[in-house]
Amino acid sequence: MVGSDDSASLTIAVIGGSGRIGTPFVRHFLGAGAQTRVLTRTPEHVRAATPRAEPIADSMMRTADVTRTLKGADAAVLLTGNKPRAPFLHKGRSHRRRYSR
Repeated sequence: MVGSDDSASLTIAVIGGSGRIGTPFVRHFLGAGAQTRVLTRTPEHVRAATPRAEPIADSMMRTADVTRTLKGADAAVLLTGNKPRAPFLHKGRSHRRRYSR
């Protein structure tokens, strides 16, 4: 458990830990002494917000990228936003029109 005496030996893989929700979690894990790696599309955000975290610049939509991120991790946390970016999440609707910026 993060925050316990053995936290320093933990490796935590975080998927989606570079935004406003994920960053506080990553900071907590790092503060507890856990090694923390973050799978993100924006590694520069991870480096800026949590310099001790290990950013992995890949996509959670690719199985190989997620597998590589999880390899050797003691725990995993999924922290993604609420705007789906994959077309299969909205069958029959265009996600680009609905969620365009």
